[in-house]
Amino acid sequence: MRVYDATTEDGGGELFKTLMGHTSEVNFVAFSSEGALASASDDATVIVWNFEAECPLHVLSNGHEGLAACVAWSLTDPHMLASGGEDARVVVWAPPALAVSA
Repeated sequence: MRVYDATTEDGGGELFKTLMGHTSEVNFVAFSSEGALASASDDATVIVWNFEAECPLHVLSNGHEGLAACVAWSLTDPHMLASGGEDARVVVWAPPALAVSA
């Protein structure tokens, strides 16, 4: 997954970070209110990233049968994450499985 800086002078964007961890296409990304990044992928996983170190912090699997289509952080609890998949299920990921430290 590539993250670009869209604030470049020419507006074209420069490559800012490269995050390696998914084995298939990424469908959706979301930043939490505390700056944590999560992504959902065709590989049926949701990854919570250590954005600064450019590596996975948590690889959440066994939540969806088939691709993970979307992901969203809770508005009331920054440590809870929900994902939706092609299996028509919503999975809520919460501590202890998901302990995000900024």
